[in-house]
Amino acid sequence: MYEKQLFVIQKKVTETVKEAAKDPEAAVERLMQLQKETESFATDSSPEFYNAAATIQEAAGDIWMRAKNPVKAEKSYKEMVRLSMKLNELDRSKFNYRLGFSYYKLASFYRAIIHCAAIYPTPKTLSEKDEKIFRITEGLYKNAVACTMENAKKGQIRYVDLHAACMSEVMVLYAAVGNYQSAISCGREGIQLDKAIYEKLDDKAHSFRLASRMSALSAVYTIVKNVQLAMETLEDAIFVLEEHEQEDPVLFGTMLARCYLNLGNCYSQQKEEADNAEATYRKGLDHIIEANKKADNRFCNDVITSYMMLGDYYRRTKNEDAAKAHYRWAMKLASDQFAKTKNPVYENMMKRLRPLV
Repeated sequence: MYEKQLFVIQKKVTETVKEAAKDPEAAVERLMQLQKETESFATDSSPEFYNAAATIQEAAGDIWMRAKNPVKAEKSYKEMVRLSMKLNELDRSKFNYRLGFSYYKLASFYRAIIHCAAIYPTPKTLSEKDEKIFRITEGLYKNAVACTMENAKKGQIRYVDLHAACMSEVMVLYAAVGNYQSAISCGREGIQLDKAIYEKLDDKAHSFRLASRMSALSAVYTIVKNVQLAMETLEDAIFVLEEHEQEDPVLFGTMLARCYLNLGNCYSQQKEEADNAEATYRKGLDHIIEANKKADNRFCNDVITSYMMLGDYYRRTKNEDAAKAHYRWAMKLASDQFAKTKNPVYENMMKRLRPLV
């Protein structure tokens, strides 16, 4: 029922989102018009209306986020959840995923708002206001997981995928505030789910996702000084990435570079693996240089950082000549990029490098 009309609406939503960067407000206004169009053929108590309207509100939230307007983004995402709840009331068996995904989307929004979307070497201290948002975020992820459980147990891929995404993001949420044991527990659970999908599909998207989440878990292991588990997790990630590198040499190459460089850090801390550190660092450098060439110099920052990491390694191992050579290469690249772009990031890199060359 309404398939043709809904297809046209969805196509218009997609087109509107693509053009949104030019004028976010006009784009959202267009989306609201599309929601009214939906009402013209689907009653406001029908599943078709709620499903289309939830999708439209999600798109509006995404546009506001890209436009750096979190107040309006929150309003849209909350409306998305409200509509999804109404939809779920009409047919839980059919629309449980939509509700779970809406919870997940709002949770991801709040996680970004309180700056808990990355793993830091030092835990964040949350304000009283952010602590409340943290608890709301935690609850939303739990609600999302609850929506996936029944069908995930049956092996339905999209439910398993959503469950894994929730666990991965909760891992980062907990790690950001220093709750590392809970972070590790969630990270392991998410990766087990990702592995189940990977073993079934073994495709590009899920392979990259699995490797990325392994890399994130290794960062938590590194913080708690469990270098052995960090190494094992990175080695697993590298195995997955190398199997699919030729499918997208830039995407997989940049992630391989990061994994090799982090693995080099781990090896350099272990006496029995110290001899492997230099070759591993160099693999990381080679991968990022190659990926940067193929990506028209988009990853120049990463190349400079990789040279700096090798310089730091050589300095730690008392090879001053090699250290200075790598710092000079990093300095030249940073200087060239600053001359072209005037980006202060490169200026800061140059300040750090000057005393070392």
